[in-house]
Amino acid sequence: MLSQVSICRCVCAGSKRLSPLFHNFLTDVMHFSVPCKFWSVAHTGAGKDDHENKSLLFEIPKMIRDIRPRQVCIEQVDGLVVLTKHRSYFKTLIRRIHSIGYTVAWKVFNLAEYGLPAQRRRLIIFASAPGEPLPRFPTPTHGPNTLQPFVTVRQALQDIAKSDKHNQHSQAIPPNQAFRADPDKPLHATLICGRRMTIKRGQKSLTLCQPNGREFTIRHLARFQTFPGLCFKRLRYRDC
Repeated sequence: MLSQVSICRCVCAGSKRLSPLFHNFLTDVMHFSVPCKFWSVAHTGAGKDDHENKSLLFEIPKMIRDIRPRQVCIEQVDGLVVLTKHRSYFKTLIRRIHSIGYTVAWKVFNLAEYGLPAQRRRLIIFASAPGEPLPRFPTPTHGPNTLQPFVTVRQALQDIAKSDKHNQHSQAIPPNQAFRADPDKPLHATLICGRRMTIKRGQKSLTLCQPNGREFTIRHLARFQTFPGLCFKRLRYRDC
């Protein structure tokens, strides 16, 4: 199985070979979601794959230039635009897409406003080829001034039984280290690869946990990402 880094290297090295494959086709829409780790607000230290992850972002304008899709959508964590240290990269990306004649619009979304049971902010960039209208950004569907209320932690986890085998392996977090999720609000945390999430409170890092004080299980975190329960039907605990 190819790792994320292997895929990054293949794309960075092979975009010139990939693009000609599309020359005989009219491409209506291209979507890009390159690895987000380097750009994330949760990425606070240097990683061994940072160079590959960073380089891949700038393969996007090259592929747009060669393939010439009518519409482009790019998804990325909001750190690319809100973190000062990354803002120059964002401006370079937009400038390069502009330079090949595309009209660009961008916006940061809170996906809790679209039914996700977690406060998850994502940067969405739309780019349209010359003569093509820019798509409209979608209107929020959940929240105080919309048709539907936010989806809460309680609603997201309500059908996961306390007797679930994954739940039985979750550990209790010491009270002085725990930050209990509010069951009646969307999860307020950045979901990361791993089971434990931390929240800064002053100088102290607390572990975000279930309202009952136990750590979130992999099944819980998958539910916050809106993976269906069917994904776990045949998994054993050690697989998770």
